[in-house]
Amino acid sequence: MKDLVKLLITLQGIDSRILEKRLFIDKVPMRIFEVDEPLKQAQLELDRIKQKNEALAKKKREKEKMLEEVHEKIKKMKARVTEIKTNKEYQAHLKEIESSEKEVAAFEDEILVIMEDLDNFLKQQKEKEEKVNIEVEKINAFKRELDAEVKKYEKELDSLKEERARVVSLMDSDITASIGHFLIRGGEWP
Repeated sequence: MKDLVKLLITLQGIDSRILEKRLFIDKVPMRIFEVDEPLKQAQLELDRIKQKNEALAKKKREKEKMLEEVHEKIKKMKARVTEIKTNKEYQAHLKEIESSEKEVAAFEDEILVIMEDLDNFLKQQKEKEEKVNIEVEKINAFKRELDAEVKKYEKELDSLKEERARVVSLMDSDITASIGHFLIRGGEWP
């Protein structure tokens, strides 16, 4: 009977260690999720910055196209100077060219502002990409460590299961012997 109690205590210790290992392994996905979540947020922020960069680049291309159109318009107007016959037409033509040149200056100013914004966002994008890459490396290292621990715990679980099976087999024989003594003695435990 004392041997059975010792075996039960041993079995309880083994079961506790098995439970501890299983709990660790079961919590791994949650731990990975917790570590991945800030990275996902940083990636979303990086994506927003990239979208802003793309929008600014598109806006810059549109302004440059409009600027090119105004340059073409001025070029055509200057080519028409030879067709002008009166001084009044010439003055109106010069005003039209001057107005178009002011339009060019305005487009150039807008393009410069866009380029400054684009430079700032590109710097932000590079900084954020570096931070994201550093975080990715940290997370990958963390996942490799967890994977190594999980493999170690799984090996320990296998050996604990074998040990548990051995203890249970000893208990089975001890319980069988105790029940036999109980029956032989007429209901009295040894």
